[in-house]
Amino acid sequence: MPKSPENKKKRIEKLRTLVAYHQRKYHEEDTPEISDEAYDSLVRELQELEGATDESVNSITTAVGGTASDAFSKVKHRVRQWSLSNVFTLAELEDWEARLRRHLAAEDVTDYQLEHART
Repeated sequence: MPKSPENKKKRIEKLRTLVAYHQRKYHEEDTPEISDEAYDSLVRELQELEGATDESVNSITTAVGGTASDAFSKVKHRVRQWSLSNVFTLAELEDWEARLRRHLAAEDVTDYQLEHART
């Protein structure tokens, strides 16, 4: 990680540019150039640096997806779709599952409804 505040700012700007580029390649152009792991690594580094310099307001790291392609038709899901976010460990997966179960319980979604939502 960069040591001086000036180096941090330069690294943040470089990471913002890289993350935006790779978001566009993945979400809008469907032509990713790096692995998900490499992308997630860039995002995590940017989050850490922004947190360290209080520049996380309106961060590109909080953006979800990109512009949808006209090749896709809109779909209305019967059950809300939940993202795994960036789950890399069993503990993170267990935390995600617990959050999902709480949300489903709050929406009164049953296991029966989940099974039949797949068809």
